Amino acid sequence: MRGVQSRMTEQKYLARFGATQALGCSLIRKWMKFCAFTRSPLVFHGVFRASVSKELVDDFLSHYLVWLMDPKTNPDKKAMAATMARPSLCVPILWNLIFGRGKVKGTAAWNIVKEHEKLYLKGDPLRLSQEEYKRMFQDLASRFEDLHPPFPKTRTGNADLRDLVGILAVVLTCILSYRAGNVMDDKVSPEVHEAPLEKFISYLPSTRNPSKLVFETAEKKDKSGNKVIRRPRKVVWVVEKESATLDPVKVLDKYFKALGLDRDTRKGPLCKALGTKDNWHLNSFTRADFTKWLGKLESRKTIRHLKSIPEGKALNSRILRRTSLSNLASVSTIQETQALAGHMNMSTTSTYYVGFEEEELAQIRVARTCELLMLTQLLHFSDLLSRDSSGTRSL
Repeated sequence: MRGVQSRMTEQKYLARFGATQALGCSLIRKWMKFCAFTRSPLVFHGVFRASVSKELVDDFLSHYLVWLMDPKTNPDKKAMAATMARPSLCVPILWNLIFGRGKVKGTAAWNIVKEHEKLYLKGDPLRLSQEEYKRMFQDLASRFEDLHPPFPKTRTGNADLRDLVGILAVVLTCILSYRAGNVMDDKVSPEVHEAPLEKFISYLPSTRNPSKLVFETAEKKDKSGNKVIRRPRKVVWVVEKESATLDPVKVLDKYFKALGLDRDTRKGPLCKALGTKDNWHLNSFTRADFTKWLGKLESRKTIRHLKSIPEGKALNSRILRRTSLSNLASVSTIQETQALAGHMNMSTTSTYYVGFEEEELAQIRVARTCELLMLTQLLHFSDLLSRDSSGTRSL
């Protein structure tokens, strides 16, 4: 009787294993290799035994992460990338949940993940709520409608131009999802500019009556191996007759007018104004300028209070980027979000930018795996039935 039960268990296990390989074969293999490496009686084929306590489970998962972080033990022979820490921990979590083991949501293991991220990942995990994000755009749209260029060469006029170019930067980084460092200069330079307007923007088929705008600039930090490779990144914006206030076409036209330019004479980087009267001149609106401008929006009453940002912190481009991609992911697929974000690895998009906490991410993956299992099992039994009816095999 025990032999029959063992065979049935093994068959069920193999069926599920084959189905879930499609979820993340390399990560599952690493988890299995670690379990084989430890030779621990706590697990069987990567599944914790029912008698194992939650404390032992969490300790086992913590050692798994340390094993992955060490290039001497990691199967890839290199330290685990920071962007793979959460997916690597999610795999044993979802694997065990599939087999009915709910003691895998440990806290110590997640603390190791977060510490690993702090060492290697830049930026702030803060995001605005959807309501705050919506209100912020409404407030910026209201300010945009109050701006009427050309502006005088005074401090007030310079402040108006700074608000206008700041709003344009928000459009480029939130609506078009460019990184701030790829459309704004790092520092003021009279010759080299990150994304000069004459090359960055194309009006097709003509500037007079365009049907679409094509934005294209090189990605600044696309790392391949030990080298930094600049790759072109194109975003197409379709021109609509009826559009929102902060439509890229409208914002660009008003910005050109403020600088004494137009669609045909556009040139140079995003600019701010300095000085007054005879000392008035234009200079690059840098990434540091953008950060400073964002941080003062609330104190200047340009936008309403942001409760999501704790005291002592200020709104910045990273918070905006995470929030905008989270909102995008809520109305599109993760593949579309990844493409617009310009991420090479989908795990970067799903783990760090679309707003899923670690437990949510694990549950989402479990849900998708269960759907895959159900589909596979239905196909499996359908195949068995068809074979039975043909007389080649019986249930």
